Amino acid sequence: MKIQEIKPDKIMKVTIKKLNITSPNENVLEIKKRGMELEVRAPDGKHLGDLLLTEEQVIWCKGKTTPPNGKSLSWEKFIKMMQSQ
Repeated sequence: MKIQEIKPDKIMKVTIKKLNITSPNENVLEIKKRGMELEVRAPDGKHLGDLLLTEEQVIWCKGKTTPPNGKSLSWEKFIKMMQSQ
């Protein structure tokens, strides 16, 4: 899988759409089963997709793709992919 580099002048706009967390203590926020959803937009504001982070996986939903149809990786595979860069 080839990952395209983003130039510094092409910084994405990322916002939190949903945040399902618990706080076992004041220093820790823990993602719950339904996770956290980030909306990713291009510098010009065009919606590129959503990134979901759950306890089990990372899911990329390009455009209007829903999570069941998104591209998912287990945390283990995601970490291996990132470390191989």
